[in-house]
Order: sequence, then C-alpha cells, then structure tokens
Amino acid sequence: RRAERALVQGDALAALETTVPAWEAGSVDPQLEAVLATAALALDLDDVVDALTRPPCPTPAHAAARVVLAARRGEAIGIDGATGAALLWALRSLLQTLGAAGRRDDVEPVRDLLRATGLAPAADALRELPTAPRPARTPAGPPLARDVFRAAWPAPAGHAAFSWAWVAARDVLADERVLLLGRHPAALRALLDHARVTAIAPAHGPGADVVARPDRLPVGTARFDHVIAAAWLQDTYDPVGALTTAARALTHGGFLHLLAWGPGPDAPADAGLRLSLDALIEVCGRAGLVLEGVDARDAVGAAVEPHEATVLVIAARRHIV
Repeated sequence: RRAERALVQGDALAALETTVPAWEAGSVDPQLEAVLATAALALDLDDVVDALTRPPCPTPAHAAARVVLAARRGEAIGIDGATGAALLWALRSLLQTLGAAGRRDDVEPVRDLLRATGLAPAADALRELPTAPRPARTPAGPPLARDVFRAAWPAPAGHAAFSWAWVAARDVLADERVLLLGRHPAALRALLDHARVTAIAPAHGPGADVVARPDRLPVGTARFDHVIAAAWLQDTYDPVGALTTAARALTHGGFLHLLAWGPGPDAPADAGLRLSLDALIEVCGRAGLVLEGVDARDAVGAAVEPHEATVLVIAARRHIV
C-alpha cells in the first residue's frame, strides 16, 4: 500500500525502494510484482520490467506493463491472456500512473502498438490521456559562446567555469531533461538550448525558474537525465542532504556535473561553504552517487593540485539498482 500511494504521488523511486526488498526475498505476490513493474517502467529499468512480465502474464496489470515495454522497444507483441476491457483498463491505469511520475511519452507509442496489433478501438479509447513527445536523445553540440557565458557569469574563474559548463552541455543529448542549480543559471542556459531545462536558484535572478534553498529543492524523484550544479553547494551547510536530494532527482544512469569553489586563493569572497576534493568525493558517495571523474583548475582553467584549486569539478552517475 505504501508503494501504491507513492506511485499515485509520482514518486516511483519510493515505490521501488518499498517493493524491492520483498521481491528480492522471494515474494511471488502478483500485485507486488505489478507495482514493482510500474515503478521500474517509470524509472527506465526496462530489464526489471522484462523479468517481471515474461509471458504468460498472470494479470492484466502484467500484460499492460509488457505492452508498454514492447512499445518502448518498437517490438511486435502478441497480446494474450488479458484482452478486451481488462487490458484497456489496465493500460489506462498504468499510463495515468506513469504520467504522474513524469512519463507521458509512453502514450503515443502504446497507441501505435495497439493499432498495429489490430486493437484500434483500444488505441482510440486512450486518446484523451495527456501525452509528451519522446525525447530525440541525439548528440547536439553546444555553441562555443564563451563571451556570452562570461557576460552572464559575474563570479571569478570565468574561463574555468565555461570550459566545465561546455563539456557538461556537450554530454546532454537533444531533448534530455536537465536540472540546473546555482546562482547564475542564465550563463549555463546559453549552452543548453537543445535540452529541456528547469533552473533552480537560491535567489531571484536571470534564468531562474524557481527560487529555493539547496536543502529544500522542490523536485520529484527520477525526473532528470542530468543535474548541472554550478557553485551551488556554497549556499548550504548540509551538503550531504542537498546533494542527496539532487541525486534522487536523477533517473537511473543519470549524470551529476558539479562545480564547486575550491580552497585556492582566487575563490570569491562570498564563496560560502568550501570543501576539499576528498570531502566532495565523500559527500557524493554518501549521496548515493558513483564517481566518474574529478578535476582541479585554477581561475584561468589550468590544471593544479586540488589544494590550490579555484574550482573543483566532479562527474558522477546515479545507479538506482
């Protein structure tokens, strides 16, 4: 029941965390499996869905999850065991639940699959559900807009910050969802026209969609493919809590791109909280992130020892299971 309530509230990660222990302990409860499959679909854990819904499907909910998985993969599917009204209602319920978790992009592929399978009336019955386009997820090089970036970046180390921001933006594919965190979101937005960006800043300013403290981010779980945080941890005294919340906003396999002020002498006077590279690495680990790379740069972008750095850079990935 806790998992079902979490799904209704759009928190697929909480639903997954509630159901996985029982599943791993050997439970064969079909209702638990259906809830777990729904959470896994919302989190892009397609291998888990595949394992839970292999034919013959024991319930209409299992069959509906199998249909959504096949639609995502572009596979043909023979629908049996749960046809007619039972399948339609299970699909409608599943797609509504996935929509609450931010996955409205499954509706049209499912309708296309139903029509291809000879179930056009079922496809038509789903046409009123809210939809969203499926992300293109193709490479899209950001502009080399160093001057534009630096004009919107009033802090020191503009060259180093631009180099980091450009590489982060290059890693973002077309239409991917990006959570942008920090005091100067307008600078980074200039590099992210190819992405779907939500910018949260600690104070009102250009480029911010929402104003919120780092330890009180108003974001759902597993909603973003990338979190790009620029000089953001400086505004909290609970870096583990703030980064844990940001990490939970990432999808399975999502990336954190973090720039923080280092201990070097060129950091701004209002740099606030500054951590050593070792401390940042520990914070990332406690937030449930897997480290992918670190770097230390001076104000002009040259590589330096971490204790001399103006900026420290962390790249990490979120693995939900």
